[in-house]
Amino acid sequence: MNTDKALIVAVASQKGGVAKTTATVTLAHHMALAGHRTLIVDRDTQLNTLFALGLQSDDGIAPEAAIYETGRDNLQVLPAGSADISLMDLADHFDVILVDTPPNNFVQQTTLPYADVIIIPASLEVFGLNGVRLTMDVISNVSAGAQTWILPTIYNKSSLHKKNLAKLTELYDGDVAPK
Repeated sequence: MNTDKALIVAVASQKGGVAKTTATVTLAHHMALAGHRTLIVDRDTQLNTLFALGLQSDDGIAPEAAIYETGRDNLQVLPAGSADISLMDLADHFDVILVDTPPNNFVQQTTLPYADVIIIPASLEVFGLNGVRLTMDVISNVSAGAQTWILPTIYNKSSLHKKNLAKLTELYDGDVAPK
């Protein structure tokens, strides 16, 4: 990546439990391993990103530091509830910023306008598909220029999941990540 500012990737869905945090942490690890200075911004107060990185204490209390070292090369995390730091201020110090958002209109509406890419994890059941529709509505109201990708998650080879993947692909042709 040869830009002066970080690529900002928001992972968002109006549906909980669709693997937003898993997608965020997995992509962040990939980017860090590729040598990109990577920051995960956790906007979800459940702090599951810290848990996924093995950084949450047994008592569930978030670390005090604003930007926390993960112990992995090129990978840092800003826990939810930390200092109020602007994404644009952070963009000068990292190559990639991944933002893990909760299924919350306000948080998504204040995050998505800054994103270059928005990834929408979509579990392939009826509520997951509805989450994609609701998230697309939020995006259309607040984000003009971001590239949007729909990431099918929690997939099994059942006929229902195959049917819903086909429906998702039909509705959002070109925006659905290949399996």
